[in-house]
Amino acid sequence: MTQFPTFVIQALLYSLSAGIFASVITPVAIRIALRFRILDAPNHRKVHKYSKPRVGGLAMFGVYFFMVLTLDLSSPLVRAALVGSVLITMFGFLDDLFTLNARVKLVFQVLVAFLTASHLVGFGLTIDHLSILHTHYVMLQWAAVPFTMLWIVGVMNAINLMDGLDGLAGGIAYIASLALGLSSMILGQFEAALLFFILSGVVFGFLRYNFNPAKLFMGDSGSYFLGYNLALLSIVGVWNAESVMAFTIPFLVLGIPFYDVVTSILRRIKNKTSIFHADGEHIHHRLIGRGFTHKQTVIVIYLESIFLALAALSLLLVNSNVAIFVFVILLFLAYLSTTYLRKYYR
Repeated sequence: MTQFPTFVIQALLYSLSAGIFASVITPVAIRIALRFRILDAPNHRKVHKYSKPRVGGLAMFGVYFFMVLTLDLSSPLVRAALVGSVLITMFGFLDDLFTLNARVKLVFQVLVAFLTASHLVGFGLTIDHLSILHTHYVMLQWAAVPFTMLWIVGVMNAINLMDGLDGLAGGIAYIASLALGLSSMILGQFEAALLFFILSGVVFGFLRYNFNPAKLFMGDSGSYFLGYNLALLSIVGVWNAESVMAFTIPFLVLGIPFYDVVTSILRRIKNKTSIFHADGEHIHHRLIGRGFTHKQTVIVIYLESIFLALAALSLLLVNSNVAIFVFVILLFLAYLSTTYLRKYYR
């Protein structure tokens, strides 16, 4: 069993190395993208005014892939992280180049999620149960695979929808990877925790060039890559842990992206448009519409994400009754926030 002090040193070294490599590789990716004109052009839904490289996802993937190659390749989690990242990043890059149909993208996401969860043709990494109390579990049984697939596809699309402002999706992914890495470490899931910390280092190195004013964008290759790994690692690191209310931690940490994706679906159903129809009504668009600047909007969402991450971590540090009480309070705060936003920011 990995000794805790040794693991902390290992995690710090891996995370720091990943950050350094990402900060070195990203400028190289920018020059290559400029040379081959792999650019994201502005349009009516986007806030940037000039075309910029969108190869940040490839840069992050490259560093992450080679860092993960140094780990135990016999581990199903490591193999899934490598194979799944290759498939979803390359597909995302094709989408960046050719703007694929939304239904085609969904089908491929489902296939990658099935490869991850299936015990027959994949890696067999599933969400097996929901831990409510120390002595009470909800076993998913036959629903484990479809529930896991829904989780993976949901996180990928949630991160993708947040990729609308410089540094926004990357910052949320950085906060989430740190919080989920700490959660995994507290729960004794050191392998998943190490991968989370590698991911956080990669994103941190990338953010140096992606924060406003961005020198490049991550593209769909980046948002799918980040979303897939956040979903995958949380399955082993948090979802299946024997801890009170453990299943609430990933939802809290990724609360802002999930709120945005749910409200987007409901909004499109209400407006009788396809749920795949893109619009300019996401959280960040609304904040800018209310007068916040680009940087202010990103910082506000960062602060909200940090609050939710701290709330999630607090659930691991208290006993059963307190954890449930804290979660109920958080639900009440979410209700108040939603009511306030509807009243004053229609």
